[in-house]
Amino acid sequence: MTHHVIAGGNVRSSDLTPNGTTTAPSLQGQNLNITLPGTNGNIANITDGSGRTMGIVAVDVQVANGVIHVLNNVLVPDLN
Repeated sequence: MTHHVIAGGNVRSSDLTPNGTTTAPSLQGQNLNITLPGTNGNIANITDGSGRTMGIVAVDVQVANGVIHVLNNVLVPDLN
């Protein structure tokens, strides 16, 4: 689960680099790369630790202990 949480903060979509890529370290220790804009109808694309790219389909759902962004697949860390 720690590969799904960004270390150090309440990251909102407005914190991301527009028309570029933002690298964010997960609590698990591997980087997640978030690219704006996304492709195929996605708001943004995210590349996980294993190099797989998926879409971010909803953003900025504020909850008591952070912000949720909805993905269309599961993040997988590099297991090597």
